[in-house]
Amino acid sequence: MTGLPTTRTCGWKLSCSCPHQALAMKTPGELTRSPHLHGGLAPVTYPWHDWAATVTHCGRICYDHRKINLSQVFAGQDVGVRQ
Repeated sequence: MTGLPTTRTCGWKLSCSCPHQALAMKTPGELTRSPHLHGGLAPVTYPWHDWAATVTHCGRICYDHRKINLSQVFAGQDVGVRQ
């Protein structure tokens, strides 16, 4: 193909850390910092459920020597379980 630049650019990534001229040679992350700190979720209680379990990193909860698959999306979160 002719007419295309032959120099390589940084390419877009999930979090691009390449400086850019339009941003005064700063990375996008240096300009878009949020002033709000997120401290995570508060502990959750489940008063109407039988018991609460913490989901493992692989997305499972363990009950009575059984492994029940949920989802890795919930990894590290507490979930309420009702039988």
